[in-house]
Amino acid sequence: MRETFDIVVIGGGPSGATAAEDLARAGRKVALLDRGGRIKPCGGAIPPRLIADFDIPDSQLVARISTARMISPSHRSVDIAIENGFVGMVDREHFDEFLRDRAANAGARRVAHAGVLERARIRWQAMREAGVDTIATDQYTEFAAQRDEFEAIPLPRPAGS
Repeated sequence: MRETFDIVVIGGGPSGATAAEDLARAGRKVALLDRGGRIKPCGGAIPPRLIADFDIPDSQLVARISTARMISPSHRSVDIAIENGFVGMVDREHFDEFLRDRAANAGARRVAHAGVLERARIRWQAMREAGVDTIATDQYTEFAAQRDEFEAIPLPRPAGS
């Protein structure tokens, strides 16, 4: 069975999962491609403004950091207070999955197969070589999936959008 999408988001990290959620909530049919099982060990600090703006629940915060310590190679250290009180820390293994689940609950279709993701990258490279530089505000993509096969085709923007 062939399934088509308005937009394909490649990568289910915080940016990709949030984009997929926002697009699904805006009524677009979204495919979120992500390579399952990958845990990102870095980037777990979230400022309070983003916690509020992106509605991150307290249950996702594993710590609130109020001071950063810088240590030089000669072992001298200095403590630096964090502006606005704290930075929330998340465990990326759980946080990224929380965001992907939230995107799926908003209507995005998760595709978590490494082979599909690799073929998406190959197809995207072919599209770039053909002169399609980006899939952003002025273009949409159709994503057709049949079993484990798919193709991505740039489409003109629908009238009135």
